[in-house]
Amino acid sequence: MISTPRVYLKPGRDAPVQRRHPWVFSGGIGRITGDPEAGDLVAIHSADGKFLAWGHYSPASQIRVRLFSWVAEADPNSDAFWGNRLKRALAGRAALLASPDTTACRLIHAESDGVPGLIVDRYNEVLVLQCLTAGAEVRKQQFATLLGELCTGRPWEIPVKSIFERSEADVRDKEGLAPRIGRIQGGEPPEYVDIVENGLHFYVDV
Repeated sequence: MISTPRVYLKPGRDAPVQRRHPWVFSGGIGRITGDPEAGDLVAIHSADGKFLAWGHYSPASQIRVRLFSWVAEADPNSDAFWGNRLKRALAGRAALLASPDTTACRLIHAESDGVPGLIVDRYNEVLVLQCLTAGAEVRKQQFATLLGELCTGRPWEIPVKSIFERSEADVRDKEGLAPRIGRIQGGEPPEYVDIVENGLHFYVDV
């Protein structure tokens, strides 16, 4: 297991984590070693030192750690780890991505896809990304690069020309994050993006 800050739970507070609940609240934490900062990778341990899960640390939030893996041997700092997560989420939307009658859909939905705090919507050739947690904020560029590679490669071949950020939800306040809006990768998106939903055309201002 890679060396990383550790968060030890209070005695008797590990049952939700073992049932794979993705949140660790501040009241359940006994002690912390390693001085993690906002968005840092941390390892969750029981009070007696047993490894339980990997997560991202958020000192400003009552949800102090958001969990995403319960495998001790995982390497959550690697592109391979997150690339597999994103690829799995895209595979779950394979039918939508293959349909010429729909060019807009949600690609990534945070904890539901094992990527806490990250929401990605496709609007034809533009991806709109939201980072709602400290962990997602820290990995924003990593996520954007991986999405650009995955979406423009086989089997999906989405012609992504721009990745644009709309991280302005109120939940960022609870994470100690300021709102952010603007281009992350590629060119500036057009004033209106032409999308298709079930064969019907719409114009979207991202």
